[in-house]
Amino acid sequence: MLSVERVGIHDNFFELGGDSIISIQIIARAREAGLDLTLRQLFQNQTVADLAKVAGTEAGARAEQSALEGDVPLTPIQHWFFEQEIAHPHHFNQAVLIETRAARSGGACAGRRADDEPPRRAPRAVQL
Repeated sequence: MLSVERVGIHDNFFELGGDSIISIQIIARAREAGLDLTLRQLFQNQTVADLAKVAGTEAGARAEQSALEGDVPLTPIQHWFFEQEIAHPHHFNQAVLIETRAARSGGACAGRRADDEPPRRAPRAVQL
């Protein structure tokens, strides 16, 4: 998972390239192997040696894993979506145009394309 040849018990998970996504995968694999670990424990105990000391000590809430049945009410945004009677709802997307003040006023960024040389200063504010 970390793309390293060997991991020592005192090697730091994050210094070896670990991140939040990999940590979720590690916790899932640990649980499949019968180890009771939480993300909090991994973030607070970043070596195998430290994790071994706390494994199974935190009583975490576990969601019921059985199949769920029955109707679920729509959320407000789902109600709105279906009220729109869109001809092809499977093609729905939402786009937002972000424009800087400099671009609107003809400043340094005006007329630039994404593949042009980037401006030397980042815009101070972005208005939607």
